[in-house]
Amino acid sequence: MRLDLFLKKIRIVKTRAKSKTLCKRELVSLNDVKAKPGKNIKLGDIIRIDFGKRILVIEVTEIPPGNVLKPEASSYYNVIKDESVNII
Repeated sequence: MRLDLFLKKIRIVKTRAKSKTLCKRELVSLNDVKAKPGKNIKLGDIIRIDFGKRILVIEVTEIPPGNVLKPEASSYYNVIKDESVNII
């Protein structure tokens, strides 16, 4: 599954366009390498997303087969780090 589609399906971002924008601005890393939106993900991959005021690091635990219900979204990943960043 594509990285941008995965982030949208598991509800990390609201739209696929937002996911693509984050990737194109090099704010998303896949296994410590800047990732393009079309990069394929697999189980065990580590995704790091820099939202500006927040940095989120997750591990892929499952690939969703289709659309994901909101209560089930967090079962597809484990949060490794979720921290706020103070910008002066």
